[in-house]
Amino acid sequence: MTVSAPEDASIEGLIPHRGRMRLVERLLSVTGDRARIGTRVGADWPLCGPQGVPAMVLVEAVAQAAGLLMGRRKSQERMGGRGWLVGVKSASLARGAIPVGTALEIEVEILHEVDVYVVFRGRARAGEHTLAEVEIQTFQPAEMAAYMGEERDT
Repeated sequence: MTVSAPEDASIEGLIPHRGRMRLVERLLSVTGDRARIGTRVGADWPLCGPQGVPAMVLVEAVAQAAGLLMGRRKSQERMGGRGWLVGVKSASLARGAIPVGTALEIEVEILHEVDVYVVFRGRARAGEHTLAEVEIQTFQPAEMAAYMGEERDT
């Protein structure tokens, strides 16, 4: 069953990225362990030059899409949503720059999940053209404070 994202689903409430580092704009849908995200390449995106952005920036966009999926899932489970990208298992990227203004759809799915370790597969497309296919590894502990060296409030 596909569930459309509610209008009040705040991306800033699901991932920590702000300003020019936030590459995702809309959570389009969530279906179990999959999500679709919409965005548009911005002139303020990291590494943007006169021709646009290199496709390697899409690795970060896929990671943010994965963060949205997990943040949405954890918010429904009333859990915290922070985590880290710890590895890029594989990446197949388009050559050349992606022009500013290009509309993108990013699809992510969970491939494996064991305790605090989650592997995602993501694909970024512009229309029918696949620009990136990526597998990333993340670390997402339920108690982030323990891993950050932070004292817990008691």
